[in-house]
Amino acid sequence: MKHILIVDDDMAARTTLRAALEAKGYTCAVAEHGKDALGYLATAPANLVILDHRMPVMDGLEFLHELALRPELRNPPVIFVTGETDHAFEAEARRLGAFTVFPKPYDMATLLDDVARVLFPKPA
Repeated sequence: MKHILIVDDDMAARTTLRAALEAKGYTCAVAEHGKDALGYLATAPANLVILDHRMPVMDGLEFLHELALRPELRNPPVIFVTGETDHAFEAEARRLGAFTVFPKPYDMATLLDDVARVLFPKPA
């Protein structure tokens, strides 16, 4: 069973996404910001992180930067969800390791398809 960490300071967003993912058979954990997420990953591995950008304490880009500096966290793939629409921002997120960047508000079906694509890649 694949385990996903959802990192978002918006409780409604976390709850909705968690329910959708669990309905697809994934297990989920949640964190309110990047610092909490790093703490979680230090104790339990995740197969995927779904990450918001604008959060208190540690935002999404700061999280990606810290994750890259901590190889012991096994660097899970990250799907970044954000209201930022700037191409430079998206390029920076990808440079720091984001697998993909989804604009908010996102289509849940499309996000779930991308989750499956990340977790179950088709052989080339």
